[in-house]
Amino acid sequence: MVDVLLASLDWNGFYQKSRCAVFLMSVIVFVLHLMSVVFLGKSVKHQCRLPVNLNVTIDDVIHDVWTADNVSLYNVTLGECTVEMNNGSHVIFTSHCVEGYTYNDDDQSSFVTEWALVCNDQYLSDVSQVVYVGGQMFGSLFFTRFADTHGRKKVLTVTSLLFQVCTLACSFPPNFTVYLVLKFTCGAFIACSYQVSVILMLELLPKERRAIVEQLKTFLWSTSLLFLCFIAYVTRQLSWHYTQLTLSLISLYVVVLWWVTDESLPWLFAANKLKEAEVLLQKIARINKVNYEKVSNILKNNNFVQFEMYAGSDTQLSDAGQSGDAKQEDHVLVFLKNRYLLKLTLISSFLSFTVTMVYEGLLMMSPNLTEDFYLGFVLGVVTEFPATVLFSFLINRIGRKKCIYIFQIIAGVFLLLSTVLSETPLSDNIPGRYWVSLVTSLIGRLAFSVSYSSVVLYVTELFPTSVRNTGCGIAGVGTYFGSMIAPYARTLSRRLPLVPTTIISLLCLVVPFTILNLPETNGRELAHTLEDLERVMTVRATRPKPFCRRLLPCWYSKHAVLNTTHNEVSVHVVHIESSSSCTFSNPS
Repeated sequence: MVDVLLASLDWNGFYQKSRCAVFLMSVIVFVLHLMSVVFLGKSVKHQCRLPVNLNVTIDDVIHDVWTADNVSLYNVTLGECTVEMNNGSHVIFTSHCVEGYTYNDDDQSSFVTEWALVCNDQYLSDVSQVVYVGGQMFGSLFFTRFADTHGRKKVLTVTSLLFQVCTLACSFPPNFTVYLVLKFTCGAFIACSYQVSVILMLELLPKERRAIVEQLKTFLWSTSLLFLCFIAYVTRQLSWHYTQLTLSLISLYVVVLWWVTDESLPWLFAANKLKEAEVLLQKIARINKVNYEKVSNILKNNNFVQFEMYAGSDTQLSDAGQSGDAKQEDHVLVFLKNRYLLKLTLISSFLSFTVTMVYEGLLMMSPNLTEDFYLGFVLGVVTEFPATVLFSFLINRIGRKKCIYIFQIIAGVFLLLSTVLSETPLSDNIPGRYWVSLVTSLIGRLAFSVSYSSVVLYVTELFPTSVRNTGCGIAGVGTYFGSMIAPYARTLSRRLPLVPTTIISLLCLVVPFTILNLPETNGRELAHTLEDLERVMTVRATRPKPFCRRLLPCWYSKHAVLNTTHNEVSVHVVHIESSSSCTFSNPS
């Protein structure tokens, strides 16, 4: 019903374009801050600072290492984390860097240099990302559900403003502890505002156009990563504080967010706020220059709402067929009580965990593709643009599930092949081994980018409207656990290069098996209630096997229509009967 209304209002009108442009800004901001640690917390070449007053005790005799003229009587070796004193060929003294560190060209573009996060403290750079993602998980769990109960617009505006305040404060923290606290709060607010923005875009378009949201997201995601690299490259000679400040100023648009956004139409219907829904319908029709009478006729003909218009008075709306479980479904406990929703949530969480860990892990290791840090990152990102084209071309033609099947397998095979070529002695005699390994790695990354976008869209579409924000928030916990593990891929790759890419390849090959029993969502109206979800999951569990489908095509065609809502059943039956050679007799 809602899809019919959205289609009648000109889905490609100025209203949809302008609102999507605003919501897509949150995608840019989300990406910039999520991956900023690649540059703000990058590893910097360093060595121990030269000690000025150093003496050692040998055989109970104190020896000055430096003379009054600052000339050493011993051979002193300054390493990355230790100072060694040699007497000829013998190491007679070893110490940690008591005077601190010196950095390559006095590099201040990374907070690693400001807080000396090297040697035994090098893991703290990754911890900052773990804390940030932990904040995202907190926001996903505890903030997003308010968008189901209090509305998308209010939650989006409040969390976006709070994020802006925190991210500005994050530009000049007094110490690392305060920085971690600010990163946590930034993560909590941006996770909620980002997710609500995506849901608002998804609920703004009819079912046959929903893939546009992920197509735009995919393109903007890659573009934002290149933009991030550009900002980091331009400010590489400045302190990291100014890089962070530049990223923070990009999201200043949130100060006018309340006046340029509206509530979600599907949420208004699901929450039984029918008067507000009619006002929004009239606004969209006016902006898109659509005759509102056509919209009101759709409402009357579908017996979904009844309304009367009185001259000089407000329009009165009353529900004639609303489910009545909108308030019940917003409770988190329903995800434990409903077995279909629980199954869907567990699988979605695993998918989110896997694809996020793989994607961000590959991105974190992208600078290792070449000797130049920035060039390696750019190469890793550029592969996402052809992936966007492939995703846009195939996602509605072959469906969500087939995209996931095909490209996850391709990604797993090529990434594993690249690992074998680059990290094992088996390919020592292959001419141009480096280039072959680089090309296979880029192909694997390209394939995974297609699958990643497909999974993100697919998971979002599976949840019913009344619990979509909460469901995506719970499933998003897997996303955040994946993001927490991903930063350690770059640290592990420096010590055991074979391990992270092998794990990533195997996970890519596992994903297709997890969605075998889930329904396809391509070209079908989003489920609005738990009853819709149960109907879809039940029919999916009882649908005939492929061999039976070939033997009984008419039976399958007749029963395939049941995986839609009641409002769609009669329409799809007529369509199948008129376009198929099958005939139905005594339908049950």
